[in-house]
Amino acid sequence: MKITVKQQVRRKGKAAQAYRKMGGKKRAFKGVQNKFRLEKPPSSQIRNISNMAECKRYEGFSIKNNAPIGITELYLQTNVAATFIPINPFYFMKSRLDLDKLNAVEGRDIFSKYLQTKLEIKYPESVFGPQGGTRPIEVVYGFCAPLNLTDRTTPTETDVSAQEVLDHVIEQVARDFDSINDTMDFDTRRRRSYNIIGRFKVKPNNNGLIPSPFRSDQAGGQIGALIGNRDVPPLRRNVKWPMMKKVRLIRSDNDPTERFIYPNQAYLPFLLLYNPDHANYSPNTTNPEGTLEVKQVKVRYNSAHWFNDF
Repeated sequence: MKITVKQQVRRKGKAAQAYRKMGGKKRAFKGVQNKFRLEKPPSSQIRNISNMAECKRYEGFSIKNNAPIGITELYLQTNVAATFIPINPFYFMKSRLDLDKLNAVEGRDIFSKYLQTKLEIKYPESVFGPQGGTRPIEVVYGFCAPLNLTDRTTPTETDVSAQEVLDHVIEQVARDFDSINDTMDFDTRRRRSYNIIGRFKVKPNNNGLIPSPFRSDQAGGQIGALIGNRDVPPLRRNVKWPMMKKVRLIRSDNDPTERFIYPNQAYLPFLLLYNPDHANYSPNTTNPEGTLEVKQVKVRYNSAHWFNDF
């Protein structure tokens, strides 16, 4: 038979007397809280701890001249369907020994917290774009298998170049996004070495565009000669990878002019733009007046990596 708290209070005894002295249930609970409450540290210690716990933001530096990479521009290729965007702030980091910056890495281990890439996609004008309907560009991102280099592999873990790291990422994913392969063929089943965590299509919204003006042709008396072009505004998207993991960095001494540290045993993030109708786009040309006629899809991107290294 269970005895409630009220029954215990009504009974006589040391337990009931101690309960009454504490002032009841609420007072007893507050007394236990005050007993185990820690003192608040001084503001100077809080300030020092917050500075230590603050994340470093790394947007990437050139591995040759240590110049900031910043916003990069490129045009989608017209001979292949997939165009890869290198995530340089995660692939190639700089040690404090090579780069005297506050956001350089101190030590060999970091805790990666956030990784984000901003994209801006600009379709060509209607007069230069492909004739007829085309499928929209698709953004695909995820993680691929790590390098896992050792002192017995080729290349070794301390003798790998930056281009070999990029080639490793492309080789893991490019085969499944190659438009040369016929979709009706039965491909050999194989184990996929990458994981797609997100994909979405970038569709231009033509509903808000102003119709092109018309004018009358005075020579032939015809009405409806088209002037002006439909200029699609740039489309902006953000891509984020879930990180929150510890990463061990290895130093590469392949080239004295290209010093960097890279994640050897961590899964590498990848980002590609898949254009299934790439053959319908024409390469950029220059008119007789010297002006560049943009006929390809233009992409601007910028990546940032937030981490702790203590």
